[in-house]
Amino acid sequence: MSHSQKGTSMRTHFLVLAYERPKGLATLLASIRAQQGFSGPVEITVLDNASRPHVSALLEAECLTYEARYVRHTQNAYMRGKRLLEDLVLDDGPNPDVVVHLDDDVVLDPGWLTSTTAVLKDGRHAACGSVEHWQGELVYSGQTELRFTELSRMTGTPLRCWEWEWQRVGTTAGTVPVDFAGHRALAVLGEAASTVRHDEVYRIGGEDLDYSLELRRELGDDALAIVTSALIQHRAHGEEDAPGFRTPDNVISSWRHFYAKWGFLRTNACTEAGMTLDQFVTAVTGDSGTGA
Repeated sequence: MSHSQKGTSMRTHFLVLAYERPKGLATLLASIRAQQGFSGPVEITVLDNASRPHVSALLEAECLTYEARYVRHTQNAYMRGKRLLEDLVLDDGPNPDVVVHLDDDVVLDPGWLTSTTAVLKDGRHAACGSVEHWQGELVYSGQTELRFTELSRMTGTPLRCWEWEWQRVGTTAGTVPVDFAGHRALAVLGEAASTVRHDEVYRIGGEDLDYSLELRRELGDDALAIVTSALIQHRAHGEEDAPGFRTPDNVISSWRHFYAKWGFLRTNACTEAGMTLDQFVTAVTGDSGTGA
């Protein structure tokens, strides 16, 4: 599928979900304003996902410093916050040429926006993701290919499985078509972002893979790419998961929703739920487990 090409000047809107991390937000916003070699207006909307009042004041002050629109959500709901953020921007006038999804524990390399928008201007892909460093090596924030296995179950029906693992970039350079691009720093054509929005039912687990699968289902198998020059830093200040998000109940609920929707699950998510694989499969699928 060929996606719409854009001119040299692109209106870009950054969507940032923030929670309890004023230092991280300040560093991210500074990195957005420090982008180099980019032609076109840049707008930023930050949704405060119900931080404590004194922290919200700090987040709002950082938004003022970096000329970002600040909106405070009254409920601490991760994916509902992402969906609300999309609705605020995409239902509020003409769509931007590019929408950038960002979490508040990311820092963008100065050339990130130029690299990702160059891919979108080419017209072959609707979304472009990032690379980052992991254990001293450059890796994709996503995967070029989803590799599936089958797990035997007591019911006799094999369970389709996928596992998250880091994929090294190695000597590859340039734009690489991918099956999955993580949404912690993802540039999407505005028309595609209006067509596919994040599924607010998720709590934590599978939500960014779901978004990639939705983009590919709606826009074709070539919808996603990652360009190896789009470098980010993830959790540069040693940030940890926001309290209350990655709980066993939330992990199980999210993967139950994912499994019902896509017919496979991430087996190594069992560790996030504090379960054995057999317990996790039973909790998610409702059957009697693997018999392992």
